[in-house]
Formats: sequence, C-alpha cells, structure tokens
Amino acid sequence: MSELQPGMLALAHGLAINTELNGLMVELVCQPEDSGYENFEFDGWKPGDWICSHPSFSEEDGGVGLFDRKNLLPIKPESDPLDVTHKEELYA
Repeated sequence: MSELQPGMLALAHGLAINTELNGLMVELVCQPEDSGYENFEFDGWKPGDWICSHPSFSEEDGGVGLFDRKNLLPIKPESDPLDVTHKEELYA
C-alpha cells in the first residue's frame, strides 16, 4: 500500500521542467486510472502518477495537475493532542 492516499497533502519537489511548482503544497486527488476527470486528458501518465489539486492551477486544466509520485513528499497529518492516550499516569 502506498503512503500516498487521496485527500492528503504533499509537497512537490525535484521537478526539473516546471520548477516553479517546487515547494508547492498540493492535495492528492486520485491516480489517473481511478480518475473521475473524463474530460481531462492525461497524456504520458504512468502507473504511480497522481492527480493533484491546488488553487493556483488553471480552471481550463480542471484545477488539477499531474505529478510523478517520486516528486511528491507526503505531509502526514498530526494527531489531535486531545485524542492521544498516555501509557503512564500524569501527575499534577
């Protein structure tokens, strides 16, 4: 199972062609083979690529872009400190 999951955030890095996207935080939407973007052409995609969204992506592109998984660094959500259970007692 991939550590990249739909709905999570990832940092784009190591892009050689669109270098202005390096450092951009994107939301993972889905992989092209699972795509609900019937009107969007994903030329040259390969297994492992991800469709990602970001507010700066153009509407004519459906507000999404295609990224190679090697150029996506997952940003794992932090757990809610109120939901953390402690194994040792807390003393006041």
